[in-house]
Amino acid sequence: GKDIYPQMVVDPNVELTTGEKRGDAYHIHYWTGLQSPLCIANAYGKGQAILLNFSVHNAPAEQFIGDLLAACGVTPVVKVTGPNGRPVRDVEVTRWANGDVELLALLGTHGGPVVVTLAGARHAYDLKQRRSLGAVDQFTVELQAHRASIFAFRPQEVRAPRLMLSQASVKRGNETAVEVRTEDAGYRDAVRIHLVDPDGQAVPWFQQIVIADDDAVTVPLAFALNDAPGDWKLRASSLLGGGVHEETVRLE
Repeated sequence: GKDIYPQMVVDPNVELTTGEKRGDAYHIHYWTGLQSPLCIANAYGKGQAILLNFSVHNAPAEQFIGDLLAACGVTPVVKVTGPNGRPVRDVEVTRWANGDVELLALLGTHGGPVVVTLAGARHAYDLKQRRSLGAVDQFTVELQAHRASIFAFRPQEVRAPRLMLSQASVKRGNETAVEVRTEDAGYRDAVRIHLVDPDGQAVPWFQQIVIADDDAVTVPLAFALNDAPGDWKLRASSLLGGGVHEETVRLE
């Protein structure tokens, strides 16, 4: 079928014995008169063995193979299709777990919109765009070729990390400390902490990423003798979303 379909190589030497034919090569190579079966199904007990008598590379057989797997109870946890519902080629789907958080990366040569369908509703977060997608079982995303899109899913909504200062006020030239923890147990989170001076400007000398869970991580916070007195804001935000938590320390 070189000129009509993506090339599918069929073995003409395969013949039926006890199996049943499912399709034949005649509908693809009709000008050759080739009658070789495309599939042979052999039932045995409660199951069956199915021989695919064609090369699956470049074959338009995604739906057929998907139906075969589904008949055995094997279905994808994450399904990536085009807006027309057809499978998308050249997109690698990578999944890994962080406690009760599931992470998903989509990467490949495909560029354009794709529809991501989950096995069930989850609170979804677009990590690169830093936005919540809400509680969904399906969403659409615009992929960029050779650029990974990364998402996080959790059964419950992610809440902002928590900060706890060791003291509410501190004198200039001294050091205090802040404890960082996640609001929920069950996962580790990358928490970004930054400090805002009394004029509302984020200071470049205190911007940190802390890996935290529900056990507190202690971070030292030192002030210089010439830092401006007043109310300094310490803010923490999660990589997974959930908003920002803020605490105030008074510098005297």
